Amino acid sequence: MSEKEILEKIALSIEEIKCDVKDVKERFSKVEERLDRVEGRLDKLEEEVATLKNEFGNMKTEMQSMQVEMQNMQTEMRNMKAEMQNMQTEIQSLRQAVLENTGCIDTLFNAFGGVIQFKTDIENFKADINKFKDEASAKIENLVEVTNKIKEEYGRHDIDLRIMKEKIGILI
Repeated sequence: MSEKEILEKIALSIEEIKCDVKDVKERFSKVEERLDRVEGRLDKLEEEVATLKNEFGNMKTEMQSMQVEMQNMQTEMRNMKAEMQNMQTEIQSLRQAVLENTGCIDTLFNAFGGVIQFKTDIENFKADINKFKDEASAKIENLVEVTNKIKEEYGRHDIDLRIMKEKIGILI
């Protein structure tokens, strides 16, 4: 091989290397573009993660607030249940007192002059139970009030039925 041929081969090889370098540069540019896009996506993802962290923190705070509110509501419900039980106990006590003082109630209603209406209400009890409950409740309140006045006057809790009858006679 002559020098000229060698030089031509070298020149040809240099041209091939130049083409290869050009291809590598183009590929490298494409890789850089992709890398830039990936970095852009990564930046967006980092922003989204930061936003999600903030939202999670807010949700966590909100959940803690809701838990406190739920505990408060549970406490309030327990208190209401206890109050209802106390009211039921009080109602039972009142019912028992009414049952024990049935004779006294009859005497008191006779003294109040509303016996005729009361007896009519009892006869219509099955037909109009709500009306009866309202009127009976009002009359029981009056009875309790009169009983309390009698208790105050005599200064003791156990009042003799005979004394109550005499007192009712005096009040009329």
